[in-house]
Order: sequence, then C-alpha cells, then structure tokens
Amino acid sequence: MADSIRFILNGEDIALSSLDPTETLLDFLRLKRRLTGSKEGCAEGDCGACTVLVGRMVSGRLVYETVNACIRFVGSLNATHVVTVEHLAAKDGTLHPVQQAMVDCHGSQCGFCTPGFVMSLYGLWMTSENPSRANIERALQGNLCRCTGYEPIVKAAEQVARVRPSALFDPLERERAEIIARLEALATRETISLSGPDGRTLVVPGSVQTLATTLAAYPKATVVAGATDVGLWVTKQMRVLDPVIFINHLEDLQSITVTPDGITLGAGVSYSTAFEVLRKEIPAFGRLIERIGGQQVRNMGTIGGNVANGSPIGDTPPALIALSSTVTLRSAKGIRTIPLEDFFIDYGKQDRQPGEFVESLFVPRPRAESHFAVYKITKRRDEDISALCGAFHLEPGRKRRGHPYPHRLRRHGGNAETGAVSGGRALRQALYARCGGCRKRCLRPRLPTPHRLARHGGIPPADGEEPADAVFPGGLGHAAGTAAVCGRGGVMGSALHSACPTSPLRGEVAAKRRVGVTRSASSTPETGSQLPPITPPRSFAPTLPLKGRVRPHRTAASLALLPACGEKVAGRPDEGQHETHGGLHG
Repeated sequence: MADSIRFILNGEDIALSSLDPTETLLDFLRLKRRLTGSKEGCAEGDCGACTVLVGRMVSGRLVYETVNACIRFVGSLNATHVVTVEHLAAKDGTLHPVQQAMVDCHGSQCGFCTPGFVMSLYGLWMTSENPSRANIERALQGNLCRCTGYEPIVKAAEQVARVRPSALFDPLERERAEIIARLEALATRETISLSGPDGRTLVVPGSVQTLATTLAAYPKATVVAGATDVGLWVTKQMRVLDPVIFINHLEDLQSITVTPDGITLGAGVSYSTAFEVLRKEIPAFGRLIERIGGQQVRNMGTIGGNVANGSPIGDTPPALIALSSTVTLRSAKGIRTIPLEDFFIDYGKQDRQPGEFVESLFVPRPRAESHFAVYKITKRRDEDISALCGAFHLEPGRKRRGHPYPHRLRRHGGNAETGAVSGGRALRQALYARCGGCRKRCLRPRLPTPHRLARHGGIPPADGEEPADAVFPGGLGHAAGTAAVCGRGGVMGSALHSACPTSPLRGEVAAKRRVGVTRSASSTPETGSQLPPITPPRSFAPTLPLKGRVRPHRTAASLALLPACGEKVAGRPDEGQHETHGGLHG
C-alpha cells in the first residue's frame, strides 16, 4: 500500500504524504506554491478564472484537459501533470503564442479572468489546428468575462490558429516524451491511503475490487469522481467529509461498450468522453451533454456520478429514465442491476445499500421509428442549471396495455390496468393544459383534494365516466412510451402516453410538443380559493390552472404525463438549495 499522492506540477515532481482529503487544487497552488496566476472568482466551477490543464495517460496516450482548480481536489491528482499559466511563457519572458494573441487582439482589460481564458484557449490550441468559431465558443463556455467582451478573445483564438509557431516553442510539445515517461513511472496499482493534519482519511483504491472492499470497510465514505457537485459541498456548504475515496483514475470504470442493443457506460466516463458516442448513437442525448456546464465541468463530471449523487436537478437522469436505462450496482457482496427509475426512491435518497457504488449504466438503443427528444430550459443557454429538463420517448404504433411497471403502480396506489398514475407520495400538485388539436378540455377541470390524490394516486372519474375514459380519453393503444422530467422541484420518473383520438398530433405529441410546467401555486384548504400560478416563459407553456394546496414533498419518484389533451406533472416547490451542473458521486 502506497502512502503518498505523487504528481507533476509544471516541471516539478510533487509528493504529499499528509493531505487534507478536501483540499482544492486552487488552494494548493495559491497558498502553498504561491502560483497566483490562477484566480478564485466563484469557487464553484462557473467562472473559469481558475482554469488549469491536467494531463493523464489514457490508453497509452497523454491527454490534457481543462479543469476548474477551485473544485478539483488534490487527492484526485495522482499520476497526473498539472499545468498552470505560469508554465506557458519562455524562460526569457517571451509570451506563448496564445498569450501574445490575447495582447495583440486586446483580449484583456481588468485581467482577472485572463489566465483562465488563456488556459482554455491553450487547451483548444493543443487539440485543434484550425477550430471553427463554434468550437472556439464551445471551448470558452466555462469562462466568464464581464468587461472585455468575447469578440476580441474569439479573434485571438482565430489568430493563433492561423499562425502556428514551431511545436518546439510549446513546452508541453517539447517535453511530451519526457512527461509520458515520468507519468508512467508514477502510475501504480497499489491502493493509496493517507491522513491529513486533522486525522481525516483519504483513499485512492488501486482497482474496482479494492474499491468494493474499501467501501465495505467505510460504508459512509464519500466517493468522488470529478467533484463538480461534491466540490461545492466543501467550498459553499463547508461540509467536513471523512473518509473520502477517489475513483477518477480507475480505467475499469471508464469503458464504453456499444452493441446493437444499446450503450454501456462505465460510471467513471466523463461527459466529454461520452459526448462523441452519444452524439452518434442517440443525437438528442448528445445535444443535452453540450448544455451541461462548461468544457471544464464536462471534462471532470461523470454520467455515473450524476446518477449516483441523485441531485434533483441532475440533467442526465430524465434522458436515461425515458430511455428505460438500467443501473448496475456493485459491492463486496455482489452485483445487482435495477431499472434506473427504481433507483430514485425519495428526495435525495437512492436505492444504494451501504457499501454499494454505481459500476455502470446501460442505455437501450431507441428503435429507428421511435421519437426521442430532450429539452433543457434555463435562464441562459450555456453553463446554467436546469429550471426544467424534460426527456420524451415515444414509439408510434406500438400498443401497450398498462404501465411498464404495473407492480409499482399497485404499490404506490396507481391503476395498473390503465396506467393512470404512479408516484403516490410524489403526487402533490397536478397541472392541466388544453389540447391544441381537439380544442377542448378532455380531463376534469377540477381536482379532488391533494390528500385524496396522494392516497389514491389517481384522478377519480366524473359521474357516469369509466376510470379509463376519465384518465385516458383516447383510450390505450394509440401510442405508448416513457417520459421523465427533472427540475428544481426534483421531478423524475416514467409515464404512459396515449394520444387523443381527435388530435392531429396523434402519436407524435410527446416528441413534438414541449410540456408546460407551473413552478408553484397555493390555496387555502378551507375555501379552496385559487392563487395565480407561476408559469415558465411564454414560448414553453400556456397558463395552467391549479386547484388545491401545494405541499413540499421529498422526491417526485415518478412523473405521469397524461395524453395529448392534458399534461400533468408532479413536482416539489424549490427550497432554494444550491446545486450545480448535475454533480458526481457523493
């Protein structure tokens, strides 16, 4: 067993035998190494002022990626090469071409954000000889500038791409063979275990099997892959984590397997790594990945961690649930696979037993004739958390009687025959919209009291109506599929769709129509008087009437979207909890 974290900082070998498990790379650079070029602006991975490069060996190749030093823990850096802005210029003071282009194009005013922009452009310069403007803008998604404006910075990127100097001038190109040899010498299959000054423990397991045994010994340990969420527990919530287990180096958790049936993603696969595969195999899913955080966050964050952490605003669970994905959990006792929908059982609570961790995810390949779409609604397009993220999967012409999981309907008080509602506890508010095709309200305009909804998990029919007609006016069999929605209210789950027989949308409703969601509303239970609901932007939803008192509840374990003639969403009012990017293992 090894007893030190070893890595290369610019050109210097670093070995740490005592380390705070949650010490950030930015604090280490600025406070202990006095490398103050990297700045702290937000301490949450949003502004990019702390951007550095981290190089690691991947399948025999040396790969450098931009990361946010403010939320990257030093304990995750074993056998890596950390490059800061101080390493770019020559020893005689000659600026690197990327730096010189920023000067020539007047890409800096106050200068606070400039080191981060330089490192992001440097990372792009290393990987793309002639980047398009779209690629430049994508590389800068994770960097914020409040005074210069982006046009001079984009021009600097274009200038340095046109006039590329000799590779011998660049320190990383010049020293690449040497760095590869040094990193290979630092790599180890041994488990690293050490403690900090206050006695808290840090563990870097040497293999997946060792990870399982370590978690059996420390069942309450915090597992960290990229720390895009866990990092904020430390920098914003000031949590004290002990022990901490780092898994970002485990290659067995970073595999991607594509088969005719679907895609298997290891829990340690980052968003950036998964992007190319998902864009090719499931284009709508690939477009969602581009909307998660900035490039630095996508280089650090993992899809498996986004699931394991169970953040109520995680962006990938809606898409994964809508595609009927499964999650494989592993522990020292064995391996089990469950539907991802069943993994989320309450607000902030997952079906993960002590000592278990997420090993992989299987995403079934959508049928060629099916419709799959994902919509992420945010205040700004890039690098913003979801106000609402909805995924919709519809298979026209496929007849299905009942909900995909009838036992869940029965257990939570739903109707297994009609597939009316699942979620029981989650059903605290219901929203209705008019159907654009038949121009009439196909569902009851009034709701029973919320406690009846919660207890029975469905909508009682009007006098003389059959339950199936009240809940699904179009009957079953027109179209079936699954849907999932996740927003600040923590709504996620699956549902059965049925198209209204008079609507021209028919089987395409879920794929073509965006869902309107009301954030919150309330009324007094004594009088039932209604307060105006709060609606999202006009382009996404009509005003949706709501009757009944809204009560905060823990998790929306599932969502039921009714037919084309009316959508119904179960949700939880926002409690103001700070989240970011859809995080990692926690």
